Amino acid sequence: MKTVDKLMLALIVLSSLGALNAAGYPMSTLLFFGVGAFLSLLAAWPRRLAKTEAHAECWNLQRALRRDFSGANLVGMDLAGVDLSDVILRDADLSGVNLRRANFTGANLTRANLSGARCIGAVFHSANLYGANLTDADLGNADLDGADLWGADVTGAAFGSTKFANAFLQHVVGLTDEQAARARSRGAIMDVPDPFPDLLVE
Repeated sequence: MKTVDKLMLALIVLSSLGALNAAGYPMSTLLFFGVGAFLSLLAAWPRRLAKTEAHAECWNLQRALRRDFSGANLVGMDLAGVDLSDVILRDADLSGVNLRRANFTGANLTRANLSGARCIGAVFHSANLYGANLTDADLGNADLDGADLWGADVTGAAFGSTKFANAFLQHVVGLTDEQAARARSRGAIMDVPDPFPDLLVE
C-alpha cells in the first residue's frame, strides 16, 4: 500500500476517534473501535483501489493515449459513456461489458467479442464490426448508421429501436426474418450489390 493510502486510512480512523472522544466514550472503547476500524478499512482498501484503477483505465481509453487495443481483454470493465471513436479493438474481448452510450464512431471492432454486451444507446457510426460476435448483445437504441457488420453473429441479440441507415448487414448470422425486415425498413443494406450490373450473363 502506498504512503498516501496509509495516511488517508489514518486520517479516517483518527477523525472517527475524535468524534467518539468528544462524545465522552472511555479510552478502552476508543482503542477497540480504532483497531477494528483500521483493520476493516485495510481489508476493504484493495477492492476500492481495484475499482479506482478500473475507472482510471477507462479514462486512459477515453483520453486516447493508446489507440490500438487489438486482442485486449476488457471483460469486467465499465465503459459506459466512454469515447472510443477511431480506436482499434480488433479481436478484443468485450463480452458482457457495459457499453451503454459508448461512442465507437469509426472504431475497428473486427472479430471483436461483444457477446452479452450492453450496448444500449451506443454509437457505432461507420464502425467496422466485420465478423464480430454480438450474440445476446443488447443493441436497443444503438446507432449503427454506416456500420459494417459483414459476417457478424447476432444470434439472440436485441435490436429495439436500433438505427440501421446504410448499415451493411450482408452475410450476418442469426438475424431473424423479423429483425431483417425491420433493419431493411430502416435503411440497412442487406443484399450484396452486383459490382458489374451492366454485364449480363447469357
